[in-house]
Amino acid sequence: MTNPTTFPDTEAQKKAIETDGCLYLADSAVGIRVGEFAKKGWPRTNVEGLKFLKANTVDDERIVKLLYATLPGSKLGAYILLHPFPSRIFCFLAPRIKERQTLAILIGGRGSKIRLYKCSHKLSVQPASGDLMQLVPEQLAVDSVSPITVDLKEGGYTVFDGRLGFTILEGDPIVLVFALPERLKLWKTLELPNQPELKEMAAEMSHSTIGFNFTFTK
Repeated sequence: MTNPTTFPDTEAQKKAIETDGCLYLADSAVGIRVGEFAKKGWPRTNVEGLKFLKANTVDDERIVKLLYATLPGSKLGAYILLHPFPSRIFCFLAPRIKERQTLAILIGGRGSKIRLYKCSHKLSVQPASGDLMQLVPEQLAVDSVSPITVDLKEGGYTVFDGRLGFTILEGDPIVLVFALPERLKLWKTLELPNQPELKEMAAEMSHSTIGFNFTFTK
């Protein structure tokens, strides 16, 4: 099956996130960007890290529109690097929480492959706690949940409700997790070194739709 190369229109985005819990698109430019970032060692708290973050958020109108449509008022709460773990099913927020409070954007390089458990965000199950919450296959073994494999050979974006179960099969994606204020209050802020160039870059990223939960170390 050919991967889509564009996001659907706004109403279709809302429906996909509400119903399936996910959507995705292939984009070779994103794949190249991730590859270049990987060569630099995935630096997320220096100027290169903010440049990468800016390119995949405020500078990408597709992401701006998607966040406005599906999780308005949210801010970036996590900026993390994940590795393949084919035997584990993770989620960022317990599916038993009824309202959508988080949205994950997986930025995949070439050869990225992820399994998504469509509609699992609607289940009333409690994952095991940890750095990433974990689900077990038995919790997802219901007719309403459909596992799909997203194979982004050239790279791209995979977007999903933070309550959705997922497994990283191949690749080392960067994941951005956006959250509403009531959820962000429970999370640590994204700490950056107290450096003038980082403060200047953070100021350049100020946006009416996309927020960032930054603080600067003293």
